[in-house]
Amino acid sequence: MMSSRTRLLPALLLLSFALLPLRAYADPILITSGFLAVPGVGRSATFRFAGNDFEASGRLEPGDVGPDRTCFPCAAGERIDLRTFFAGNSGSGTAITDGTAFAVDFAGSLLFSAPSFPAPSAAEDFTVTESFTFTSDLLGILNLNRPDEAIAFERSLTGRGVVTASFQSIPNPDGAALFAFKEVRFDFTTAGAVPEPGTLLLFGTGLGAALRWRRRLKTAASPARRLRDGRS
Repeated sequence: MMSSRTRLLPALLLLSFALLPLRAYADPILITSGFLAVPGVGRSATFRFAGNDFEASGRLEPGDVGPDRTCFPCAAGERIDLRTFFAGNSGSGTAITDGTAFAVDFAGSLLFSAPSFPAPSAAEDFTVTESFTFTSDLLGILNLNRPDEAIAFERSLTGRGVVTASFQSIPNPDGAALFAFKEVRFDFTTAGAVPEPGTLLLFGTGLGAALRWRRRLKTAASPARRLRDGRS
């Protein structure tokens, strides 16, 4: 029941993030409060990012969620990756920037960087907490895929905080401990509120499922896609 997922995918995703053509945005906005939460395998993420003169909230299509990506199921001792990534035309919601409110579709890239950790040996549900860093080039698109489609705003974002991920123990007749990803949440904090790096395992109970879902990026020729492709 060990995972057969390739370990090449995380590297390719991070490489694609690094190679995405970027415009000359202003200095990044520091996100000091808010969250991003994925309540299970293959589920859409909800989020709220807030910083100086900027706020965005809404829902993102299922992205590349680290705990879901790295193993299915996760065996005792197997390293579980917490890095989580969204790219392309990825969701919709509302935003307030420079005093103006928008209802938009979101595009661009969002990367939550966090350490990996080994799955515990005890066959019990568990929760892990770690620090994370966040970088994003976020676009708000008005009237997506319509003749009057336009970019409402483009912002570089940065931040940090605490990620909490929970896992469910899976019964295994062979005896080895196995776990399925249940939920992950990234909570933003100010710099002084982030704990020192280190992993804390908290055992508990819960229900979950483990199904692989892989998001397909939209291919419509929108301003966001032209930005990703490096075309003006």
